[in-house]
Amino acid sequence: MKTNHVYIITAIVVVILGLIFLNRDETRENDDQLISISTSTPTNTQNINKSGDVGSAQKSVSSQSNTKISKPVETSTPTPTPTPAPEPVPSIPSASNLNGSIFRMTSYNGNAIPLDSRYILSFEEGALSAKFCNSMSGNFVLDGNLLKVSNLASTMMYCATPSNLMEIESAFVSMLNFGAIIYQSGNQIILSYSKGTVMVFTGF
Repeated sequence: MKTNHVYIITAIVVVILGLIFLNRDETRENDDQLISISTSTPTNTQNINKSGDVGSAQKSVSSQSNTKISKPVETSTPTPTPTPAPEPVPSIPSASNLNGSIFRMTSYNGNAIPLDSRYILSFEEGALSAKFCNSMSGNFVLDGNLLKVSNLASTMMYCATPSNLMEIESAFVSMLNFGAIIYQSGNQIILSYSKGTVMVFTGF
């Protein structure tokens, strides 16, 4: 009887030990599964994040490619054409307008006079003074558009240069003796004579 009890107790112990070892194996398998799940989950999350980043990057690139960059439109401002100043209308000067004025001859019969030439004509208190080769002066009167000089006094010199200086001086004296037609245009006065002589003097 004692032997039978020993066998029974031994069998029970073996069964209990078997159950214990079986439970340990199942626990290890469950732990392994949990470990594998815990290690694989971040990988999936990372993949999701990466795919999300790629998608957002693609959206950003596509939005940039679809966005049109507008360039500023260059507009050229037309340069205004300067309006030429109107030509002054010639008028007949008065003695008061001429008083205190000094002019230099700038043209003789359409030919320009050199700037270094000192052919001067001036008006002062009813008197006219001029300088070509000779210096001359006398009282002047204005009769409409005619300028006349009485008692014209002059020096008696002869100048060889320039070659037409004496011609210009002689024409000027003749105009004043017979009456020169006078007009004023801006800062210029024009003296002309019936024989075709035209002299232009510019004020300074």
